[in-house]
Amino acid sequence: MAQAQTAQARVYNHGAQPREFAPGDKVLVLVAVKTEPVQVPMGEQLTPSQRQDLQDLVNRNRDVFSAEAGHTDLIQHRIVTEPGKRVKLRP
Repeated sequence: MAQAQTAQARVYNHGAQPREFAPGDKVLVLVAVKTEPVQVPMGEQLTPSQRQDLQDLVNRNRDVFSAEAGHTDLIQHRIVTEPGKRVKLRP
């Protein structure tokens, strides 16, 4: 595991160069902004363990989850039914 980590670090840091700054130098600092955890509705049938697993998943992927319903135009799907059979369901 240590060898794999060392190899990965070497690849990751390949183009990195040590830099030194003096007082008064202008630098760009990138700061990660943490957002509040998203609370999504969960089914009552979930166990506490399943609820925690789901909340962990949502927290790790905050950029794709929202507490509010929405839509996307990034993907479409088509549901094929039996020929001649009309399916009508209320939303």
